[in-house]
Amino acid sequence: MTELKALLEYFGLHPLAILIIVVFAGVGVFFTKFALQRHADKQKKLDETLHAYRGLQMEALLKAYRKLYEDVELKALTPIEFRRTLNEADALIMEPLTKFRAYLGQPIVDHIYDMHNIVAQFRCDPALTARVTPEAINKLCSYKESFEQDIEVFKKLAA
Repeated sequence: MTELKALLEYFGLHPLAILIIVVFAGVGVFFTKFALQRHADKQKKLDETLHAYRGLQMEALLKAYRKLYEDVELKALTPIEFRRTLNEADALIMEPLTKFRAYLGQPIVDHIYDMHNIVAQFRCDPALTARVTPEAINKLCSYKESFEQDIEVFKKLAA
């Protein structure tokens, strides 16, 4: 501020004008710093939230993968067990997304919905008498490698 005062005095401004300019400049600097710090704090909180989301979503995707492809033999499940397994895997995939959706970019949301849609397409409405077809089970079994690749894509999108 002393440099500003000296510059204004050099231009021959009235001392009252110098005082007013220096005060307004000081207030402007203060509020600018305050706004920048507030923005930095918001960004830090958003980064922490996204970091928490990435961890939860990654954990959920791995649990869903294990539930579908490691914990059970899909082809040996009864229709009721098959539906239950799909519902549990789908719930695992969607829970972190549902919780953090407001903070996420569209590419991440779209990717998780794509994974959800693939798993959800094999569910039958439990109120209906439709049976789980062997074709549906085989198709879900063949999705295993794609599921692994989708997890890797999520890692890259969320990085």
